[in-house]
Amino acid sequence: MSDIVNDLQKKKDELIHLASVELPNLIVKAAEAEIESSFKQESNAFKTGSEKWQPRKNDKQSSKNRDDRRGLLVKSGALRSSIDVVQLGDTISIQSSSEYAQIHNEGLDGKAFGIHPFKMPQRQFMPYVS
Repeated sequence: MSDIVNDLQKKKDELIHLASVELPNLIVKAAEAEIESSFKQESNAFKTGSEKWQPRKNDKQSSKNRDDRRGLLVKSGALRSSIDVVQLGDTISIQSSSEYAQIHNEGLDGKAFGIHPFKMPQRQFMPYVS
């Protein structure tokens, strides 16, 4: 009987380890891969069948000013590198230290400098709960 109890205790310990260590690590890696995929595919990788991000307005201008040789949301790479996926206890958090990450991720419809009508299209690269 004690062998069965010992076996059950070992299985329980393995499941606790899987749930508290292995599974969160897999989720963190999957989230990082989906964010990277969003930037590469220029679409929301977290939403199946999502459309491509809206192109830049200046991509239609003269070739002298064109930015079409670089990806959307990529100029210096600062936005992409500002994203961290971290596990804190039983919570996994996806965050960015960039001051403009939320605007790009969620879009913006407002006024630039409080005066000029301005619309930034949503180009979601991180999941969010509204």
